[in-house]
Amino acid sequence: FNPADSTGLAGSDVLPGLFSPGELVCAGADCFRPIVRPVVEIIPLADRLQYIVPNPLKGLSALTQSGKASPRCQNNIELRRFIVAEFDNLAFTKGMQANIASALAHFAPLVLVVDSGGKSLHCWYLVAGLRPQEQRAFFSIACALGADPTRWDQSGWLRMPGGLRPSHGSPSIRQNILYWNPEHYQGGAL
Repeated sequence: FNPADSTGLAGSDVLPGLFSPGELVCAGADCFRPIVRPVVEIIPLADRLQYIVPNPLKGLSALTQSGKASPRCQNNIELRRFIVAEFDNLAFTKGMQANIASALAHFAPLVLVVDSGGKSLHCWYLVAGLRPQEQRAFFSIACALGADPTRWDQSGWLRMPGGLRPSHGSPSIRQNILYWNPEHYQGGAL
């Protein structure tokens, strides 16, 4: 894929390919007010939201490790379907990030790439078919190549594909979808 090109797709185009119709998704316009809804209710909102959790949820909330109820926590993740490699090292151009993302696709299928609207690409890899130790090995390789190690958090916020990133004092920035390969995964088809 070419990081200078946008597919022209919107979040509402790709979300049905990432999640099954009945799956719960966590998304938000900001990181302080997560909303949890079935994906079919998130789809019409996607293009106005900034964040999404890349994995389906078990319920509306679960207990965090500290015992607090929260919609966005490890205990509320149904399964790790995607690992997202984010390259936010300022030394990496988006072209370099695209090259690394393509190299990682030899280890797990690259399904989606979203331009964060800032310095990084968010590269979604399908890992649901991998055993947990294979998922860890894949992520270790990604980190060795420069991916952000905090992305191991399966309930962490990522940029909503096609969503809007507020820009202080300027118009919001569209988080463009640079690559979409639904052949690897069609919501729930594994």
